[in-house]
Amino acid sequence: MLPPRDMNMVKVGQVYIQARPSAIPAYVILIALCVGVAKRRYPRIGWGAAVMVGIGWAAMFWASESLHAVGHFLSSRAVDAPLNAIRYEWIFQRTVYYHNGVRPAQHFGRAAGGPLISAFSSLIGMAVWRAVRHVPILSSIAEAWVFWNMTITLVAMAPVESLDGGAMLRALRTMRELKSGQVSVLGRTIVNEPSTVMRKHKT
Repeated sequence: MLPPRDMNMVKVGQVYIQARPSAIPAYVILIALCVGVAKRRYPRIGWGAAVMVGIGWAAMFWASESLHAVGHFLSSRAVDAPLNAIRYEWIFQRTVYYHNGVRPAQHFGRAAGGPLISAFSSLIGMAVWRAVRHVPILSSIAEAWVFWNMTITLVAMAPVESLDGGAMLRALRTMRELKSGQVSVLGRTIVNEPSTVMRKHKT
């Protein structure tokens, strides 16, 4: 399957960086929301400063989302099932795989990379916040980093089919079925010898 050319912005190594038109207004709305929150949280600052803080918070979100994608990139390479594209649509990024014929363990591995790196980044952000909590600007940036990474981790781990948590659960369920010799096909359970099932799955 070839990547859609109209969405390709740049290619980094073997990974396409893509964007849908919806990403532009979505980020404008995100910046506006962040500016409003900044003005409410710091009522003494002017609108110019609030805009700068809001842009900074939105930039932290974009960086957190991009780092989440880097986690998927690294884990997919580690399990030899590399991702093909990072796609930005609305305010979220989506990792795209054009070849999904991989083993369940590989599917689990590449899905786990994003949440793992986001959770680790949250812990790093907490340590940084403790070090700079008495410096208003730096502490605000660190707080935003922790908030966005924690939010991304929790959302990604939700047991929803289209999210990382759902993909990991599906992979675990498939591995358990293969081990027990039972595989679900179109909602029906087929019982077979585990060695036969594994052989059929690998081909």
